[in-house]
Amino acid sequence: MGALATLRASGLDVVALPDGRLRVTPAARLTDELRATVRKHRAEILAELAVPLAPTAEASAFPPMGTNPRAYFRAATAVLLAELDALPELSQEQEDEAAYYRSVVSPRQRVAGLQTPARHGGV
Repeated sequence: MGALATLRASGLDVVALPDGRLRVTPAARLTDELRATVRKHRAEILAELAVPLAPTAEASAFPPMGTNPRAYFRAATAVLLAELDALPELSQEQEDEAAYYRSVVSPRQRVAGLQTPARHGGV
């Protein structure tokens, strides 16, 4: 497994900055071993990030934006769901945090992006 794949498998997001540096987030997950990997393989990681991704079958299935909005958004939804299926499994800590979040925030609030029910007279 390459250095970039190792970082991503560890739940890290790696972005090449315009000045040639790398941004690795979240920093709290960056162990000393992973920091050493970034330092040792910096050029390799930058090279991998510079290669444009090949268009996927899902991306080529997108109709032109101006034609039929429903068809476009159906295709976008299909691509998003495929990307969600490809996400790595959550750690137990992440599962616990998600369960807590689901228990304190209603589905309507999640959709609206609200953290507290203060708009509707709640605490």
